[in-house]
Amino acid sequence: MNQVESKPKLTEDERILGTQIELFSLASEEDLKDALTLLKSFTELKIRADDFKKHEAEIMETIMENERKRIDDDQLYSDKTPTAVILAMEDKKAYEECNALVKLIERAVGCILDVEARDAVYYRYIKGCSYKETLLFMKRGVKSATVDRRLKTGIDSVANTLKMRNVFDTLKNEGKLRER
Repeated sequence: MNQVESKPKLTEDERILGTQIELFSLASEEDLKDALTLLKSFTELKIRADDFKKHEAEIMETIMENERKRIDDDQLYSDKTPTAVILAMEDKKAYEECNALVKLIERAVGCILDVEARDAVYYRYIKGCSYKETLLFMKRGVKSATVDRRLKTGIDSVANTLKMRNVFDTLKNEGKLRER
């Protein structure tokens, strides 16, 4: 018997060019895990960045005051206590890193094309709602499997956007994401 193998149907572009066209490489399984890790840490990053911004002057004044006290007490050993300038710069750098990551994640979520997937990711990770609360924000009668699918679609989109912007490699090189 002669069985004919069925070939996958090609798009017009694939038939013309003979290859699949991708403008940007898609996120790997590790990229998806990293995107989920970043999404899960979003609310903590946002709280830290907002707190520093809100209390920046007070934090800097406390650092400067402690440094003045140290100098007044004739404890001029630079190896015992970091200077106020270094402490202030480290705090400011930590804030800027948190804030930059928050903005990248917000932009990546904003790039999710599927509105329902964007809403699911927004409520679950950006607003920090529990899974059950996220279900309640969705249209009445939406099943958990549908919300799971929307979350998966949204996470895929976020991962692809962050990969395109080289966020994963940058964070990995800075030691802020696990080695792959």
